[in-house]
Amino acid sequence: MIKKYIYITLASGLLLATSCKKILDQPLLGNYQADRYFTSAANAVAAVNSAYVPLNYADAFSNELWVLGDVASDDAVKGGLAGDQADIDRINNFDILSNNAAVEAVWGRYYNGVSKANFVIEGLSTANPAITDADKAPIVAQAKFLRAYYYFVLTNNYGSIPLRLQVATADNLGSPAVPQAQVYAQIEKDCTEAAAALPTAWTGANVGRATKGAALSLLAKAYLFEQKYALAASTAQQVEALGVYE
Repeated sequence: MIKKYIYITLASGLLLATSCKKILDQPLLGNYQADRYFTSAANAVAAVNSAYVPLNYADAFSNELWVLGDVASDDAVKGGLAGDQADIDRINNFDILSNNAAVEAVWGRYYNGVSKANFVIEGLSTANPAITDADKAPIVAQAKFLRAYYYFVLTNNYGSIPLRLQVATADNLGSPAVPQAQVYAQIEKDCTEAAAALPTAWTGANVGRATKGAALSLLAKAYLFEQKYALAASTAQQVEALGVYE
């Protein structure tokens, strides 16, 4: 009788273990693995749409570029009392530390944009046969423009910074800073490649996406900041020659 109970107990334990294993081994629904995501043009469009999100100013305090720019200059005065929004007050007085909330917010937000752009560029490489080259080209071009813009903001606010061109992993999150000239070289490359593949204008629901003019304008501005004045002028003339801006 005792043996019978032992067998029943063991059988029940094995059944529970098997059942638990089956429950725990279920796939996580609603999430995509990077190497399985880019299987359709619709998924690719959704990914590049996500790369635009860091540009959003719906919550001004999560995109504090205005603090590092307008408040730090003579264009805006923080106002209020000295203890009101102390981090902004410190920037207004050029008493800026690395743990300043605005400094951290812009850094994190724009590197998040870089990461999203890298996800698109890497996922739509030539090694991906699931999506046609015709569909890939304008999507990758948008991602390259966005990456260039995010790096332009980052390097102009922080100088020499990490230059990440692959999807963020535990191995490359701690990548060292590179000279600003190297960041600008990548901005130039991304803008040039984006301008070659982007349309002059979008129509319908796509209005507002990056265009050839946007990529060339950012390239001209980058040249200007690098003091490459002849290149800045000639690139600006290319924008004018598009005939779509008054």
